[in-house]
Amino acid sequence: MTQVTFYPTGSGALTEILAQQPGAGYHWDKVDDPSTDDADYIYFDVQAPPIYQVYTDLFTFNPTVQGGRINFVRICRRTQAPFAQPGYSASVVRIGSTNYFSADHANTGAFGDLYDDFTVDPSTSAIWNWSNIYTMQFGVRLGNADYGYYVKCSRCYMIVDYTIDTQVEDVSGWLY
Repeated sequence: MTQVTFYPTGSGALTEILAQQPGAGYHWDKVDDPSTDDADYIYFDVQAPPIYQVYTDLFTFNPTVQGGRINFVRICRRTQAPFAQPGYSASVVRIGSTNYFSADHANTGAFGDLYDDFTVDPSTSAIWNWSNIYTMQFGVRLGNADYGYYVKCSRCYMIVDYTIDTQVEDVSGWLY
């Protein structure tokens, strides 16, 4: 198996998450660092009801030409809900005009790495194809469990795991 990693290079169809640190620039450039740098991040802090709210950011990326059978698409994120009250995060892929979300994962305490595997293309329920990879967007959804608490995301990226197609010709019956 071979893997290729894609980091955000632009804003996608949704930029709902309410804030970023530092304030200058774009949301995508706060989560595009391949290292474990938690100094810049996107976040939201809801100070009033309703209690549970969710916000999604999607990102574009520069696809590179690959080939082979796609085994899965993994959306990775590094998130934190720094208080005892948990926050939630989920992975999202956008194909065409439809968003597909993973299950929510609880986040508390220090920054932690989470990921979700999409083993089939959620728009077709069939194996992935490269044309959908090249045109999709990926991102993160953040949710809070109570107002007055916030959730941060300092990294979001996509891994495509694939097997290079190789054909081996059976030459055992050939005469030389």
